[in-house]
Amino acid sequence: MQPSPEIQPRKWSVEEKELLRNYDAVSGLREVFNRCRRDYEEWHAADMAELARELGFTWVDINARLNGRFDREWLHIDHIHMIDQGYRRAAEEIAPLLV
Repeated sequence: MQPSPEIQPRKWSVEEKELLRNYDAVSGLREVFNRCRRDYEEWHAADMAELARELGFTWVDINARLNGRFDREWLHIDHIHMIDQGYRRAAEEIAPLLV
């Protein structure tokens, strides 16, 4: 699943809070993102991990890995897209698992 601040167990930066609040006010997509979070928690992450095991792939749940260590760092520009710092943090988490 695409990295999402909705799913990551970390505190959002001031910038993220403001951007996401404004985005929600004009987009009307708040319930969609809430549903994505529920699906992720209820079944998506477990299904992806199981599928990766069956296919012999390494599953990296980047939402789980971008956790409290990055509290209040500005990582996202909206509910789906990251800024450079967010992608850098994601790459730092994934790279050691690929060696």
